[in-house]
Amino acid sequence: MHTKVNALLGIQKGTVAISEQTSDLAAAWIDRHSPAGTATAAGPIENTEPFDDVEAAAMARAVEKRRNEFHTGRRLARAALAELGCAATAIPADGHRVPVWPPGFAGTISHSRNLCIAHVGSIHDLIGIGVDVELRKSLSADVASRICRADENPGRSGQTALMHFVAKEAFYKAYFPSARTFLEYHDVHIEFDETSGTFQANLTANNKPTLAGRRSFTGHIAPLDDYIAAALWITS
Repeated sequence: MHTKVNALLGIQKGTVAISEQTSDLAAAWIDRHSPAGTATAAGPIENTEPFDDVEAAAMARAVEKRRNEFHTGRRLARAALAELGCAATAIPADGHRVPVWPPGFAGTISHSRNLCIAHVGSIHDLIGIGVDVELRKSLSADVASRICRADENPGRSGQTALMHFVAKEAFYKAYFPSARTFLEYHDVHIEFDETSGTFQANLTANNKPTLAGRRSFTGHIAPLDDYIAAALWITS
């Protein structure tokens, strides 16, 4: 679901300067809603040295922008893991570009332009963690139709196609590592509760497996300065 995100959203290369306040705001928002046994680190994407040869090899053929995203995300993930007592270790990617977390932990890494967020947790009670962040922008009608189902009505009450995109990406990041099943955007129906700042992600495709015996999952969504962020946790 979340391959070629920049191309889908029409995001151009380059950076958007972020303040320390923005990254602190993002981390604080996630921590306010997250369950016990989790930790967050956020900050700007920077030119970061690889942790070891494993992570260096993973990005050996990548362009500089992608290398910086990868290594910044791993650095922040290690900082979050350290809060949970995990020793510093490499976090390689599997064949689907999903981070391979240390035993006993799960996590998610998201970045948009110059902001990067890593959120991790113990797998004692969690089987899926998803966070997505995207720079706020309007999407074309064509892109919106690819993301939103006909019954989602993204123009209602200030809801936007980008909000649907961010919510679906957060759900997919929580769902895929355990389900190992790819989803299309129309496989998921999103319903927002504007009063509580939450959303319901409903897996509508009957040929896709449930997770923890469920097809409906609750997440949180909010504007954070120039970004929109969504977070979702799947408990066992």
